[in-house]
Amino acid sequence: MEYDENNSDLEDFTGLQFTSGALVLPHFTASEETMAKEWNRHQGKPVIAIPERSGLLIESGQARVDGYESLHLFGVNRVLAMNPGEFLPADL
Repeated sequence: MEYDENNSDLEDFTGLQFTSGALVLPHFTASEETMAKEWNRHQGKPVIAIPERSGLLIESGQARVDGYESLHLFGVNRVLAMNPGEFLPADL
């Protein structure tokens, strides 16, 4: 699988600890759905697929979809489309 290069010299990955129970697939497009399902199957963790015009806001232990597009949550035997303003299920 291909990954984005770190061309921004990003060194602080502190924010990633908030999603330790899930995998994050940024810049998600519909053409990557099969890859997201494979990640879920191989890693045994849900995949939060975030498109370019969306984001995930995490405050006080709750994750809410932010932005202009829905994100997709790939779990075991289910795919959920989560709209802006909705909170991700606590049972990730």
